[in-house]
Amino acid sequence: MKKNVFIDLKNLTLKDYDIIKELPIPLIFRYSLKLIRSYPSIKRDEMRENMILDYHEGKTYADEDKIEQALYSARGFLHHLITYELIMRELKKNDGSTVYHKFDLGVNQLPIEKNKNKNVEKDFEYF
Repeated sequence: MKKNVFIDLKNLTLKDYDIIKELPIPLIFRYSLKLIRSYPSIKRDEMRENMILDYHEGKTYADEDKIEQALYSARGFLHHLITYELIMRELKKNDGSTVYHKFDLGVNQLPIEKNKNKNVEKDFEYF
């Protein structure tokens, strides 16, 4: 793990996805806290509190598998927040309109289909 690895939150790029793997735990936590401020969810505060609890709980883990699973989850959450931030910045650059289908991060995107199956799990939580 490199010592001087960081992400410039004001100038996010696609290259930052690769840096996430090298970030130490305190920076993952710090960046997640900063990026969650602008996340558009009515459960944003609840998500923030749960994230803080998860990080504090993770400090007590002794099992390597649990630690790796917690790191994987934290990195995935940060990846999700960075993706949202990049999309919002790109949309704000383009004349302020919210045309989502014109945006392309360079990632293969599948067309969105309506859910034909009405049997959705009750425990699944939408953000």
